[in-house]
Amino acid sequence: SGSQTTLTAPPNSRGLVASWELTIDPKGFAGSALVDESTPAFNGGYKEKTSAEWSFRPAAPCDRVKDAIRHDLAYAEAYADAGPRRQSTDSYLCYVDRAAYAILRHGQAAPFPCDQPPKPGAGDSDGAEIEIGVDGNCELQHEQEYLDKMAGQCAPEGETAGVLAHEAVHVKQCRNDKQRFNAPDNDYWGDTEVRAHLAGVRVMLDWMRENCPDDILPLEQRMQRIENTWRNSR
Repeated sequence: SGSQTTLTAPPNSRGLVASWELTIDPKGFAGSALVDESTPAFNGGYKEKTSAEWSFRPAAPCDRVKDAIRHDLAYAEAYADAGPRRQSTDSYLCYVDRAAYAILRHGQAAPFPCDQPPKPGAGDSDGAEIEIGVDGNCELQHEQEYLDKMAGQCAPEGETAGVLAHEAVHVKQCRNDKQRFNAPDNDYWGDTEVRAHLAGVRVMLDWMRENCPDDILPLEQRMQRIENTWRNSR
């Protein structure tokens, strides 16, 4: 059915406003329209045209949460592995990143080296552009910035809640033993991250039970396998 949409030019540009009918396709749609066309100032002059383009695709909250769960399970598995823990503390997080990359891509080697990786810190959520984290004083940092960013992306509530649950585990770990939380100890870091990632996964699985229960069983089974392997290796 038709839907009335209004385009408004951004600030500091010419004050253009245009309206037209769009036909909504649930599978996604795109298009363009002429907004304004100027008349040449003299013979042989040129016309200036202003147009608008748009592209919409349907939101897929269940797919996004499933991707977030797969990401956290890959990191839980990588942190649980004793292999990366044998690296120096300065290299540990990079080797975990490489292991998780390979897990997510079915064994494909990561395209980045670990010659000069950043120093890891327990309490940082992994993942592209996630700014939230727990500092050395056990305080959650950048929570509002994270929430604003997720709201701007129309992120599903389950994904946001999963990251907050992850960080809540780190806050508790830090408050239980602040000195150890801040010490360079790969075995401790690895275990804290496994617990935090699995906590986030459980919250996201709870969201999926309410919203897309048909997709949950393989993820639950994989989480259980990772947790059992980790606990049996300790």
